[in-house]
Amino acid sequence: MKKLVLAASVVFLMFSCQSDETNLDATPAAQAISAKRSCATQDMLEIQLKNDPTLAKKLQDMELKNASAMATGKIINGVLEIPVVLSFLCDRIRA
Repeated sequence: MKKLVLAASVVFLMFSCQSDETNLDATPAAQAISAKRSCATQDMLEIQLKNDPTLAKKLQDMELKNASAMATGKIINGVLEIPVVLSFLCDRIRA
């Protein structure tokens, strides 16, 4: 009986993982791009740049900030150390 339940569960899991639904929320341009290739990162970036004129400036500012960090030695071997403070832990320590 256990083997039957296990086998039925596996079959159910296999069929539940399949999805033929398309993303109905995506724009027609995005759907066309995703249909013709597997990775549409660059194409989606171009669409976002067309829709938001300030995005190009934001990306340029990020590139300049990264270049500055690399020049000052904050990035070592491609790794940027970001100091993180967990305030909820500090609150518990103080209490």
